[in-house]
Amino acid sequence: MNKINFLFVTLFGIGKLKKIPGSYASLATTIFLFFLFHILKFSPNVVLIFVIIVFLVSLYSINIFVKNLDNKDPKEVVIDEFIGQSIPICLYEIAHEGTKEIPQVLTFLFYNVYSI
Repeated sequence: MNKINFLFVTLFGIGKLKKIPGSYASLATTIFLFFLFHILKFSPNVVLIFVIIVFLVSLYSINIFVKNLDNKDPKEVVIDEFIGQSIPICLYEIAHEGTKEIPQVLTFLFYNVYSI
């Protein structure tokens, strides 16, 4: 169970990358959402509900992960980057369903510039 929790909060190990793991997690999230919305044609409402469920599960999972750590904000926890990147992309897709894909790239860039 601890291995599953580790994979969840580190976004399948992306958080263990040496440099800028949060940016890599945001990039992976953007690519994943592009695939869901524009290749598989998932409804943005369904994906947003999924993101909300991930958020609720992450509250519990992160608490378990950091329970025995001295650092209560470890850099390897990047599930928050997934959630933070997913919300604006989902809301954009809901508002502009069926339009071009370029705004996802812009959302990724703005999010990462803002977080610096």
